[in-house]
Amino acid sequence: MTDSYLLRCASDKRATVRISNVRHQSTIVNKTLTSCYQLSCAASLYLDEVSTTTVPATCLFEDEMWGDEDIRKFYFCFDNVPILSECEEGYYFVKNATDSGCLPAKLMNPACVNLDVTVGPCTGNNLLQPQVSEVLTNFWLCREEGAAPVELTCPEDQVFIKQDGYLGCFDWQTYRSVRGCPAQ
Repeated sequence: MTDSYLLRCASDKRATVRISNVRHQSTIVNKTLTSCYQLSCAASLYLDEVSTTTVPATCLFEDEMWGDEDIRKFYFCFDNVPILSECEEGYYFVKNATDSGCLPAKLMNPACVNLDVTVGPCTGNNLLQPQVSEVLTNFWLCREEGAAPVELTCPEDQVFIKQDGYLGCFDWQTYRSVRGCPAQ
């Protein structure tokens, strides 16, 4: 059986670690708690829903972070075990010659994020098609004429696309390809 755990550090909400595909749970939990303490915060462990994100079996880098297809997520290595982590909402992982870490949307390549999204009224075309949201995995939907639009979320590990004939929730690889957003 595969479990997924979240480790939240009380003093720094950005220090969230998701561990999947764990066979020896007590060993991994102890390593993760040590990792969290190295981040200088108190930790609490609780069982989370099983994630569909696949964590690589081996570390890509021993002493550097690296990005996931999902531009909000990244990995770091701890005791030769890849650990999946996620940037806060509105921040995205970047690793290039000058930056390595979570950057705010306004500093990102505009092709990779939705900046300055304005949700239109529930009339005309907005009634026929969902609209993009600043949150990449969400979209706005009008259910009836004159009603307030409702923000909905794509299924896990999917992102909303409304561009070049694509309309709906797709995987991150498709998103990057359609939007011209290079992989890390």
